[in-house]
Amino acid sequence: MGCSSHLFRCQHAFTDQEVQIASQKPKNECSVSTYLLDIKKSVDLLAAIGAPVSVEDHVETILDGLSADFDPFAASIMSRKEAYTINEIEALL
Repeated sequence: MGCSSHLFRCQHAFTDQEVQIASQKPKNECSVSTYLLDIKKSVDLLAAIGAPVSVEDHVETILDGLSADFDPFAASIMSRKEAYTINEIEALL
């Protein structure tokens, strides 16, 4: 089965409304780069319809969808005083 069979839903408050982001978990069937691209597509689509995603919510969505193997990575990202950019996180993954 491909990546599309492993969808998850994330809800975040964007401005005054809630928007669902459907993305793919990077399990063994799906590469991290495919997972990140799918999230970027969702974020871009939300921005196109007038519901931009904050960097914080974008980062949270990335980290929430990672498997438990990435828990140490997620912890280090969340513990840094100065927030990482999306590009930095993607480069680290």
